[in-house]
Amino acid sequence: MINKILFCFMIGCFIGCAALMEQGELVRVDQGMKLTKSGAYYPSIAQIYKFSLPKRRSIQKIVIYTNGPVSNLTVYGQKEKDMWHKIKEIKGTIQGSYELRMAMTTDGIKLVQSSGRAKKRLAWGTAEIAEIKSIELYGSAGQD
Repeated sequence: MINKILFCFMIGCFIGCAALMEQGELVRVDQGMKLTKSGAYYPSIAQIYKFSLPKRRSIQKIVIYTNGPVSNLTVYGQKEKDMWHKIKEIKGTIQGSYELRMAMTTDGIKLVQSSGRAKKRLAWGTAEIAEIKSIELYGSAGQD
């Protein structure tokens, strides 16, 4: 009985290592990506960022860059036209950059920043809405 359990454990480790080796080096796959943004001038309502790719890509990592503290962010991936799948809900605050590991084949990423966005003080008497500045998408080499 113990031998069977050990054998199954060894096989599981071998398959997991093979999958990691197959992943290889990640390269940027966001060439030609377009951004559509809504709710930019109204900090009391949600802001939606839609990043669309020219063709479907396999995505393993997303890096999100912000200009200040951004909280309550939800990341979606587009499975089909107008059909979004929730990837991750970030309830805390992110600032600077945030790295998200995932595995999905998609041609669109949507980030929804819920209401109550924070203002970043630039200088005395001025403020700017903290928002997402850009994202980078990474996938396996040789997808073309």
